[in-house]
Amino acid sequence: MKKVTFGVVLMASLWSGGAFAADPFLTCTDAANYGYNTTRSMVSASYNRAACNRDLASQYEMFLVAILPEYLAGVQTTPSKSACLFDGSYEGWLDGMSDEYADCADVDGFAGISRRTVAGVAVGLFESLLGSASDYVTPAVVSDVFAYDYSQLELTGVRYECEARMRGGLSGVRPDLVAALVEAVCD
Repeated sequence: MKKVTFGVVLMASLWSGGAFAADPFLTCTDAANYGYNTTRSMVSASYNRAACNRDLASQYEMFLVAILPEYLAGVQTTPSKSACLFDGSYEGWLDGMSDEYADCADVDGFAGISRRTVAGVAVGLFESLLGSASDYVTPAVVSDVFAYDYSQLELTGVRYECEARMRGGLSGVRPDLVAALVEAVCD
């Protein structure tokens, strides 16, 4: 009897407090953690499924860039927490790729992460961030969201490949935002 009463009281308080329409994140840290954990687990699952097969891994990379940013863009939150969500997601994505590439390091094609691949990840997340919080996104926000210690990655390729992928994928986007993204990711 007490369990039923507690459940009814809990449900009534949730309904009356508008909890179902509330922001899913209490803080920026909550949003960043959700982005990190969701993305890291999807990236890890994809590479595990590829089982160090370079062709499959490339297909999964394209698949993730196509769907994961769209999924995250569907999370309804404030513009500032949206930036935190994508910040955590970007970090989780790169951390996950780094770990998965390290697990396959002795297999041809996994000696390092291409700058072009990193640029593709950044473009996908940036477009979704821009779609979620367009009025909030400034060059400073872009620099914060895409800040990462790239020295811990085994990157292959040259800066130009990164910049070309970004500029090609972001035609029509404000030049100051594209420049901030290029500077944050490609330098």
